[in-house]
Amino acid sequence: RGGGGRVHFHGEDDSVVQARQTDVTLVNDIQHALSNDGFMLYRQPICTLNPSVGSSLHSWEVLLRMKGADGEFVPPQKILNVAERFSFAPRIDRWVVTHAFEWLNGRPEEFEHVDCLNINLSGRSVGDKEFMDFLESQTSSLAVETSRICFEITETAAAGAGARDFILRLK
Repeated sequence: RGGGGRVHFHGEDDSVVQARQTDVTLVNDIQHALSNDGFMLYRQPICTLNPSVGSSLHSWEVLLRMKGADGEFVPPQKILNVAERFSFAPRIDRWVVTHAFEWLNGRPEEFEHVDCLNINLSGRSVGDKEFMDFLESQTSSLAVETSRICFEITETAAAGAGARDFILRLK
């Protein structure tokens, strides 16, 4: 990974080796979570600070959580970093969209007083044509207006190849 024709000797307390071992364990945990519905979704309220607005609750953001083999929650950024590196991100995004939409379809009354639901997508999903087909099929059975769903992507993903087509097709 360091590149540049370098030689590196690994010792017993080598943090690089430990980090790779942690990544391999996390890859197994992610695969297990994908196969066994091992992820959990939470919703975080997004509220306005403007007191002149009727309701302070504006929207919800979907948050992904996963417990590791030790039963402790794995920090989301760790999951996402490994998922991006090992190409699990589109599969995780599919899981999130599927379960978020199932929740919305099962409880539309809870969503009545909220303007929108924000779901983050990885850059790999934005560039995946099959993912767009998946999104179209998922939104066709949604019980709420699709205009109330907001897919968030990073600036890097928005600048990537295929992002413009993705955004226009989604719109």
